[in-house]
Amino acid sequence: MAKQFSRIKIRQSHKLINLNFHKIAKCYLHKMASSVINEEELRAFLMTSDEEIDQITSISNFEKYEDPTNFEVCNELVQLIKYELNKECDSYVIGPRKMGLSEGKAEIAIFLDIGQDGFFSDRNYKKNIQEIKILEGLLRKQSKWRILRLNHALPSLNVIYRPTNQRCDLSVTNGFSVQISEMIGHFFRIQPEAVKFYHFIRIWLRINGINFKAFTLTLLVMNYLQEANLMPTAFNAQKNINQNFIEGIPVIFDPDRDICSYSVKKMPYYYVHIRGFFRYYASFNFAENVISTYYGYPVQKEEYQPRLDYDSPMCVAAFLNQKCNISRYVKEEQVENFTAVCHASYKFLIRNNY
Repeated sequence: MAKQFSRIKIRQSHKLINLNFHKIAKCYLHKMASSVINEEELRAFLMTSDEEIDQITSISNFEKYEDPTNFEVCNELVQLIKYELNKECDSYVIGPRKMGLSEGKAEIAIFLDIGQDGFFSDRNYKKNIQEIKILEGLLRKQSKWRILRLNHALPSLNVIYRPTNQRCDLSVTNGFSVQISEMIGHFFRIQPEAVKFYHFIRIWLRINGINFKAFTLTLLVMNYLQEANLMPTAFNAQKNINQNFIEGIPVIFDPDRDICSYSVKKMPYYYVHIRGFFRYYASFNFAENVISTYYGYPVQKEEYQPRLDYDSPMCVAAFLNQKCNISRYVKEEQVENFTAVCHASYKFLIRNNY
């Protein structure tokens, strides 16, 4: 009798466990998600996100098209090089400002074509480091400029333009970054809601401790939008175009094309696609795939051509230079955290009807 009672008790307790399993699991997963993301701060952000995103977007547009600091700094450098070095020089704003993805008082990245003969040239480190050191010596003598750092690897020169307290990053390599910045800027210009989408994702991830480099995040966002047919690809932008090459890579596109010519859907409201971004990357297999915004879809590592210069837990091929893995320094732990935040964010947005 004791044995029979014992079996009945066990069966009853198993039944109780089965009845409550989903409830317990749901509570446990909710608890886990709460510990992965900062729900309190995210709720506060959602309350003001529209106003905050609109403000940042207006700053991005101002810094791209209207900010007089762009012209002032570039003109100051061009005139200085002309009169002190007796060389003609062209200047080009590059990076987030040129792409229209900057945020409040962003650093101005500038390519200086000293001698007006380097735009379509191949990389020449010996010549470039010599030019950047001459530029450093020249700016040290000027009261308007403060030298912060010479980066020998690129090479580039980080400075502050004192009259406007504007931080600048100066390079002299070639026009490759100019063409990348202009093409990405073109894609976001013809799909303006994508700029708001980018800033929303950037702020959301930052709240949850995810801080990828700006270019890596830009390409992660672009990859999702391309998969959703909401952004063109570099491959389509360069199709049937007479090409010029920098370092053997085609860099020319038609900046006058509109979004309809790419057969890409218009993005009506950015927030409609926020859940989709987090759902997409919550299940993305970074271990086996390379993200290629040139082609507009991920490619399995063993099938990817040309081979990447560096394998890492996250592989994001540079926009035009398909051999370069720009996420080479992203660690396994960062990938795991990003995936976990995306999963928890997707569930959070569903619960909060956003």
